[in-house]
Amino acid sequence: MYVYCREEGTRAIHEAVRLALHENNTKQLQHCLAWLHKLQPFSGEDALSVLKRLTSSAKELQQPLLAGWGRLEESRALLDLGRDPPQVLQVALSSGSGDCVPVYSGWPEKISHRGASLAALAKIWDHYGFSHGECSSTASG
Repeated sequence: MYVYCREEGTRAIHEAVRLALHENNTKQLQHCLAWLHKLQPFSGEDALSVLKRLTSSAKELQQPLLAGWGRLEESRALLDLGRDPPQVLQVALSSGSGDCVPVYSGWPEKISHRGASLAALAKIWDHYGFSHGECSSTASG
């Protein structure tokens, strides 16, 4: 029964994604992709592949906010895979505040997206600083 409900939910979300793309509704698309991620969790190299495709599609569709979030999630996937700090930080920093903050949004959205972007970068620095001792040793000296 659970599998059937999951499949039905996934089909409904796929339809909602198609509608959101057709209507160019970025808020709806973001919510749909978040729910799709919960219903179809990816891990490992599969997650990385899906996130790279998401990011490139978002750039093609001129959705900078979605592209920025895709790059941040890609860096999180690299972090989960245990990749080297320079590779993870390069991906995370390439999202930049320009990708994460759309020019058409209002100030509250700009502040919240920029804050979320900085929080994600801080989490990556925190992880590598304490687990590898590279950042924490330079901060004290």
